[in-house]
Amino acid sequence: MPKRALITAIPGQDGSSLAEPLLRKGYELAEGSRLVTPLSSIAPDEVGHFGAQRHVRVRFDEPACAGDTTGMGTTRLLKASETARIMVEPDIKALHS
Repeated sequence: MPKRALITAIPGQDGSSLAEPLLRKGYELAEGSRLVTPLSSIAPDEVGHFGAQRHVRVRFDEPACAGDTTGMGTTRLLKASETARIMVEPDIKALHS
């Protein structure tokens, strides 16, 4: 069975940098937009969390939005992991940028 990875923000620089080598290794990839459903349904071997505010200018103009995107995004991923009983397994790799 091929290994599975869930990556948030695959279209971004960090997400695509992780996705490309995993695809070459034969991984099945899923992008996490609704986190609980993908986590529980694909049971990933690896989770890459790269969700952040894309535009630097927006980070300065709307710092609360940037904080919600980056800080709360991580919190939501961890909560979804807990709900789906993922990342409690010792063999799951988790990456965050």
